[in-house]
Amino acid sequence: ALGTGLAALKSDRESVVPGQLRQRLAPFGPPNDRFDNPKLRRTEREPEREHGPIGGRSDARGALYFLWVVPYGVATVVIGLAYLKFVWALPTRTRLHFIMAGVIFLTGALGVEMLGAREADIYGYDTVIYSFLYSLEEMLEMLGIVLFIYALLSYLAQRQGGLVVVLGERDERNSS
Repeated sequence: ALGTGLAALKSDRESVVPGQLRQRLAPFGPPNDRFDNPKLRRTEREPEREHGPIGGRSDARGALYFLWVVPYGVATVVIGLAYLKFVWALPTRTRLHFIMAGVIFLTGALGVEMLGAREADIYGYDTVIYSFLYSLEEMLEMLGIVLFIYALLSYLAQRQGGLVVVLGERDERNSS
């Protein structure tokens, strides 16, 4: 619906969209203005190399082509060590789920990212393998987050004797 609305916004801004709504949608711009901008295309730029204080200032090659993984990897180890006592105190099942979620997330965020960096360094961003690695990276990150949320909700349900999630208004006649 939003896509159709934005397409209508591009075709005839003045007659289709009232003034106040047009002002609220202005930051999003018409679809073609956003997606045809060469500055926003991943293939036109090397965004991974330009981010952060060290981005674009290095001659790093191969797996470290996206050099941000070094400080973030170090930060991950430091934070992981800081929370080790907390994680170890969790019930076994929750602890295992937390650790599995972290391993899956970091495999994508750092491990597969480094494989993608090597591919981007050698062959560029416009390859099927880079696209696959990029997609795999995102999938692993999301899977890790989903497992972490599952672990949190399971832990809450275990501690509270159950967990009820209500979406929308609750019908008082059917609740006991």
